[in-house]
Amino acid sequence: MKEFTLEPAKMIAWCKDPKLCVLWLVIFGILFGTLGVNIYFLYSYYKAEVLMRYVFLGVGLIVVFGIVSLIFITCRKTHRLHLHHYTVGALALLFIGY
Repeated sequence: MKEFTLEPAKMIAWCKDPKLCVLWLVIFGILFGTLGVNIYFLYSYYKAEVLMRYVFLGVGLIVVFGIVSLIFITCRKTHRLHLHHYTVGALALLFIGY
């Protein structure tokens, strides 16, 4: 896992060494695992008849982050703004709280 990086030049080199081809399995495992969890949650929300609430919540979060991004862009010259990744994560937890 020391060679695990998402730089395209290094990712291409993964399959030149047979031992590093396992890293592609790790990447695809993470991607398909995440996709599977999201599909499961969407199906669960559909069965619980709350899917539209989560759609509205998702659209609302996108709008909020869009507004925050516009503020970042317009105030860039006079202010230094930063949105912490754990803030985004805390808001994303709203999607798994039903």
